[in-house]
Amino acid sequence: MQLGLQALILRDNGYTCNDGIIYYRATKQRVRLPVTPDLENWILQSIGKPSDCDWPIPAPLVNSPKCVRCSLAPVCLPDETRMLAQTPRILSSFAGESVHARRQIHCAGKPPGD
Repeated sequence: MQLGLQALILRDNGYTCNDGIIYYRATKQRVRLPVTPDLENWILQSIGKPSDCDWPIPAPLVNSPKCVRCSLAPVCLPDETRMLAQTPRILSSFAGESVHARRQIHCAGKPPGD
């Protein structure tokens, strides 16, 4: 989608762009993507209906070798997402304290009053 859309933008700006190349850095593999009329129609239909792209975010992978070199790890945040899934158990230990006391623990890393 992204490469095809970039090709269409180049075409709209007067450039000849009939294909693109996807480069996989880890395997040093290049894959050619021809910009066909079918691809162009699919892209134009897809960007015209953003509400159709509203699907749930999949759960992060656990101990996957794919995550180590993934360029989307800063966006996906698999470790942080898994940690937040456990947050109700962590927060329940602070249930009797005020918000101010919890903020001090979180920000200062030490118990309130120290």
